[in-house]
Amino acid sequence: MHNLADKLAAGLGSLDCILDVPTQERLLEYLDLLAKWNKAYNLTAVRDKEQMLTRHILESLTLIPYIYGTHILDVGTGAGVPGIPLAIVFPDKNFYLVDSNSKKTRFLNQVKIELKLSNVSVFHERVESLDFPFQMDQILSRAFADVATTVKLLDDLWSSHTVLSLMKGPGVNEELAMIPQNMDINVIELKAPEQTEFRCLAELKHRI
Repeated sequence: MHNLADKLAAGLGSLDCILDVPTQERLLEYLDLLAKWNKAYNLTAVRDKEQMLTRHILESLTLIPYIYGTHILDVGTGAGVPGIPLAIVFPDKNFYLVDSNSKKTRFLNQVKIELKLSNVSVFHERVESLDFPFQMDQILSRAFADVATTVKLLDDLWSSHTVLSLMKGPGVNEELAMIPQNMDINVIELKAPEQTEFRCLAELKHRI
């Protein structure tokens, strides 16, 4: 754990991100749970804990400057990325984590209990079946679908003030070329520690 704690601290330093010790400890507790459950439930293809720290936790934390509002939906969250790390960092914001895989949502509910994440709600549903009594301020997605499919599936959840924030790789421009033109698009390059290929955040808003 000590080496992982050092690695996390070094990664936070490279991101210019200051988190107190209890928050860092909770991130490492999440990492422990992910590694433990992954052996039986196959939650992620990443097996090595150091790689999990880099690819799942530190990559999620690159979004810290780009989180908006208080109601944030993470679609296709899988093992809770980026929703769980961000919920740990932002205890005053509400995170709604959605996945259609029951093994993954069982894991997320266990994480919520063990880490006492009262700001996290878990939904075992398909995205197109979701219905909330309020509008989301932001919708996050890391590895859900291509941009055009994501825009179509989220249409009923996406109001004029919602920011759709999609974590993407090298093919982002080709994907963005396939969506309707009535949107404002902002592409931000993300730099995580030990990152080997292009990563970005594509922010989309309905043009008012």
